[in-house]
Amino acid sequence: MKSKKLGVGIVGMNVGISWASRSHLPALRHLCDTFEVIGVANRSAESAKAAAAESDIPHAFDSVDAMVACADIDIVAVTVRVPGHRKIVEAALRAGKHVYCEWPLALDLDEARLLTDLARETGRVAVIGTQAMVAPEIEHVRALVAQGRIGRVQSVAIVGSGRVWGNEVDARNTYLLDIDNGATLLSIPVGHTLAAVQHVMGPIASVCGLEMNQCDRVSVVETSERLPKSAPDQLSLVGRFQSGPQLSVHYRGGNPLGSGLYWEIHGNEGDIIIEGVSGHAQMVPLTVRIGRYDGDGLAETLAPPEIMDALPGDPMVRNVAVMYARMAQAIRGEDTETLPLFSDGLALHRLVAAIRKSSEKRAWQDVAV
Repeated sequence: MKSKKLGVGIVGMNVGISWASRSHLPALRHLCDTFEVIGVANRSAESAKAAAAESDIPHAFDSVDAMVACADIDIVAVTVRVPGHRKIVEAALRAGKHVYCEWPLALDLDEARLLTDLARETGRVAVIGTQAMVAPEIEHVRALVAQGRIGRVQSVAIVGSGRVWGNEVDARNTYLLDIDNGATLLSIPVGHTLAAVQHVMGPIASVCGLEMNQCDRVSVVETSERLPKSAPDQLSLVGRFQSGPQLSVHYRGGNPLGSGLYWEIHGNEGDIIIEGVSGHAQMVPLTVRIGRYDGDGLAETLAPPEIMDALPGDPMVRNVAVMYARMAQAIRGEDTETLPLFSDGLALHRLVAAIRKSSEKRAWQDVAV
């Protein structure tokens, strides 16, 4: 295993528009000394053949079953819409493959628990794609907090945008309008960001949340067709970290005129501010500023250049590449402390479920362990 490249099969790749083609494929090719993309499987054999031909991938599989039966594939990357995750992940794990599954892991908490249990039973490396937590900027912030650079953290406040779930939607994203598809403002951008927040601050102990749908019909950009929307477009919550600080979050759908992401970590000796062009912390460049109350105000602080210089410049590619690099280490029995696994995805699903239950019950919820 240590001498051969790890073979990867990608499920769900449409050239130029899908997340897999924009992030997974270039990330894997950046790591070409470690990985080889063996094949792709899509909803139809014709689609898979087209994607393989356009991307110079050796094999187009007729089905997921055919892919997981291929001896050259060590890892199955699951990049399809959330409702399809369970079936693909189950097939891959039962076939003895390692899995990289994009977040959300599953449609709901029960499915996430089932898949996590299966990963543990099979002993495979099962990675959940909460790649914001491995972003170099987030690792840098984590180190600053751990070093006590702003003293004792007292509170964390976040305002973010979801890009989608506003008054308009691109045709390819219309499935996000239906709350039953499991891909919502809460589960996607808020979930990704909260994974990063907990990486910096530790687990969230309890929450009180409110989801609202202020716009129940939206326009499709390409056609101006009006479609119903059941997925909420507003999410607010307050919470408490196990370590004591308070948390407050407000996310809204659409693209605001102001900041897409503003994240403040307030300490008794200073502040850290993280900003981005959208609330999808997993896929945008992040600017980090730090300042102490006894200093000259906020100043930008950068992640160590020796880390950044070795990675792709595009954060969508870079963060996924970090995930794959750490996944290879895990498969080869090396350190995996900062690699998010299915068990971490299950914990994040518990948090999302607690926020949703809190909104439904209009009451505080402890985040179950």
